[in-house]
Amino acid sequence: MLATIGVFLAVPGFIALEGQGSTQNIITVLAAQGKTDPGFAYTVSDAVQKLPQSGALVGVFVFGHLIGTSILGMALWRSRAVPAWIAWALAVSQPVHLLSAMTGNHPLDLIGWGLTAVGFAAAGLTLVTMRDDEFDLPPGRTA
Repeated sequence: MLATIGVFLAVPGFIALEGQGSTQNIITVLAAQGKTDPGFAYTVSDAVQKLPQSGALVGVFVFGHLIGTSILGMALWRSRAVPAWIAWALAVSQPVHLLSAMTGNHPLDLIGWGLTAVGFAAAGLTLVTMRDDEFDLPPGRTA
């Protein structure tokens, strides 16, 4: 159940990051390459950021990736699929990232995202190497 909730939050959260920033990235690249006036690029980028859709995507991103990743770490810990320290590393990785974003501490942000990478890599490796009969609980058994 925890894994399902975590995925339900984290996947849209990470997808929303790209959806929210893609227009601004295109405009910034066009301005940097001299293909559009920088003043026009700023005006368009500012207008895109003020759209309600941008605000909604930011909300989905912030809530989804922060809470979803932490819940996925807790699910890994409960399942005992990876060593406990890896599960805890994933569970605390995004709160560490949030703290770094709030304080402007870039080395701390590197630690937060590094923990996220280690946690997701370990979970992915575990899933890829898992036999089908190990993947889920047997019928009639709950965690």
